[in-house]
Amino acid sequence: TELKWTQIFLSATIGGVFALIFPLLNVKKPFSGLLKICVAALICLLPSALKTKKQRGRYLMTTIFFLGFTFAFGGAVLGLGNTLSTKFPIPLVFIGLLGFSIFALVLIEKLYQKRAITAFLYSCTLFYKGKAIKTDGFFDTGNGAQKSGVPICFLSPDLFYDLLGTDLLEAEGQVCDEMRIQTVNGEKNVKLFQGEILVESGKEKTKKRVYFAPSQNSISQEYRLLLNARLFEHQGEKGI
Repeated sequence: TELKWTQIFLSATIGGVFALIFPLLNVKKPFSGLLKICVAALICLLPSALKTKKQRGRYLMTTIFFLGFTFAFGGAVLGLGNTLSTKFPIPLVFIGLLGFSIFALVLIEKLYQKRAITAFLYSCTLFYKGKAIKTDGFFDTGNGAQKSGVPICFLSPDLFYDLLGTDLLEAEGQVCDEMRIQTVNGEKNVKLFQGEILVESGKEKTKKRVYFAPSQNSISQEYRLLLNARLFEHQGEKGI
């Protein structure tokens, strides 16, 4: 969903103003805790959408995580601040807390990126001249390459060699062709070897005839295969 920056700014402003005026309110327990929870729910609500069940569930999880991180970070600021301020200058303590915040944000971003990659990973089996190799493939929506209507899947160099073996060295296979593709270093001819691929998506399995080609760019450590965006078109063509 598209980020609504005005609502995010309003949410952050309300949170900042509340943090400044709360010590002046002199609200007694347990009403002070209830007030904090209500304001936290409002802060998370402003930039959220609640039209679907998924969006409402996401809002609930966002509120829970917001409260958890606020409690943990607030405790760290108070505890470490009081302890370290007796040993180190206060500006140095704040710099350390700022560094911790940046580290936490980077870590969360990495976790989200890994989660996004995992959502597009599929268990695959590659077939070529009687050889079968299992690996994880990444569904690349930007890969629409095809040769004479046959989709092209790109393999990491090590997987490409494991699958083709001596055919790669001799540049001859059951069906071998070439195609000119665009790389960061310009256009280049790549050899295509025809085989089959079995893609498992839950209980569904789709087997299709494809071309295998070596990837001209580095592939992520999480997978060694870039699937073609056309693989799931007309799944009934050769489903299992």
